Amino acid sequence: MDQPKFTVDTSVVVKWLNQEGESDTNQALSLLHAAKRNELLLLSSDLIPIEVSNALVWSKKLRNKLLEEAIHDLFSFPVQLITTDEALASEAGKISQEYGITIYDAMYLAVAMKQNASLITADSKHQTQFKKISVINLANWPLSEEDEKY
Repeated sequence: MDQPKFTVDTSVVVKWLNQEGESDTNQALSLLHAAKRNELLLLSSDLIPIEVSNALVWSKKLRNKLLEEAIHDLFSFPVQLITTDEALASEAGKISQEYGITIYDAMYLAVAMKQNASLITADSKHQTQFKKISVINLANWPLSEEDEKY
């Protein structure tokens, strides 16, 4: 049986790296642990390392060794990065224009569409109007008994 597929955006991945001042961290870590247990497949845009690194520097104010360690951890997560090609960028552009959201937000929707996956986000205000795929607010991610160990 195929694993369920979920696309994650920057708002989720940042919570894996730095929980300070963040909400829904238990849900975010539950999602990560489920992927590590091979219960589901996580996907994202190949832009996510850049976006997350930017958030770590400017929003989280990580510097020097802490930033270096966080970026190292980022590349160790069980997330399959989907390469941006012309078709994916074009689809993201269409979504961006139609729904009035940034191309960055639209890229995660385009990846989810291309991969026939749901999108999980902690910043659902931009995606809730999008009806072509399932958009799951991270706050609604269920915690399992296994998660209680973490």
